[in-house]
Amino acid sequence: MLTGEVAGVSAAPAWTEPVGGSLHPMEAPVFPMWADSLTHGGLPPGVVGSVCREFSAWTRDGGAPGLLCVSVGPVPGKAALDDATGLARDFLAGLGMEPSRLVFFFQCAGLMADPMTTLHAFLAFKRMGVRLGVDLCDIEHPPYHFLEMLPVDFLRVGREADVGSGDVAAFGEKDGFRDRLADVCAFAGNLLMDVIVAGVDSAALYRTVSGLGCRFAQGAFFTAVSPSGKSSGLFDTNGVSSGL
Repeated sequence: MLTGEVAGVSAAPAWTEPVGGSLHPMEAPVFPMWADSLTHGGLPPGVVGSVCREFSAWTRDGGAPGLLCVSVGPVPGKAALDDATGLARDFLAGLGMEPSRLVFFFQCAGLMADPMTTLHAFLAFKRMGVRLGVDLCDIEHPPYHFLEMLPVDFLRVGREADVGSGDVAAFGEKDGFRDRLADVCAFAGNLLMDVIVAGVDSAALYRTVSGLGCRFAQGAFFTAVSPSGKSSGLFDTNGVSSGL
């Protein structure tokens, strides 16, 4: 980080191997509500454990980036919170990796329906040692007052561009994007959060992100690498593309 470069973070949504089958069979979801996670932009629940275990093995080999980001859909409801946190604790215990290297990401809009339940869920996850992130789909009007009360480690912008549901070509080129991103970075810095910019697919956007002091980014600009031959494209490398 001291060099001024933006570190690429590993991206669980880049998983390309079909869910199910002999290598990574379907498993019980971590939380009961993860069965519906695909409708909320989350990772298929049967893949999460497989991704984490392979990341753990890659980490032990010394080649893994520092963080594994997993979009997990909605937070547990109030009635299901105790059961969900118990399941999550058991799940984390079997991964063979430090919980602090795993980041659970939630879409911001889905967190605001019941703020107190969201806060209690986030506190429970933090007690397990997991890091937490929030995807901001609207950086023009971020709910700063709401975000201030949450124990969040990362704010991620550009997520919709990174997964193909937005206009990737236009991402980062819209009027006022740099100023809005600068505001998000300033807010995050005051609360000791980090900003991850997703959808970084060009050297120009990389320079914009780097110039604003963002420490993490995801996207096609970072060279795709694989920890093993069976999971091509699973992770992004920790560094900029060669020759750029």
